[in-house]
Amino acid sequence: MVTVADKLKDRIEIFVDGKKVTKQHLKVIKFVNNGNEPIRIEDFDKPVKICFGENAEIYESMVTGKPKDLEVDITDFINYLEIKPLLLNPLDSFSVRVLVNSTDELNIEGRIAGVSQIKGITRHVEDFVPQVEFRFGNGLKATIGFEHPKKIYRIKKN
Repeated sequence: MVTVADKLKDRIEIFVDGKKVTKQHLKVIKFVNNGNEPIRIEDFDKPVKICFGENAEIYESMVTGKPKDLEVDITDFINYLEIKPLLLNPLDSFSVRVLVNSTDELNIEGRIAGVSQIKGITRHVEDFVPQVEFRFGNGLKATIGFEHPKKIYRIKKN
């Protein structure tokens, strides 16, 4: 079965800051404090680093968090991101959406007091398909889009 997205994907070009993007993958990485204790700013040895591989190039990143007032400070570098230490109360979470040119690697580096390992539980990577929205005069709209691939990292004090 051929979808409208299949027909359009070779006809749509994506530019980021004036530069044509030829390979694009959307990765969504979710971090959750699933423990019973808060993880405080001073518990971090250094910023948490999300690495996408030596040849990767990050085009754009975006962060959303729960609760809504959770402030996540993220810095983009060419092939990795850094998340500055932050307070994560039990069940606080945040997601980092990254448009990157590579699916080769996804490594998380970081040390947090009382946390033996930042554990990833799923990995699902898909090609990014541009989202196209059609609006019809009667208020209906149709969207051609993509699924959000996710890797969820659970952070729990021992």
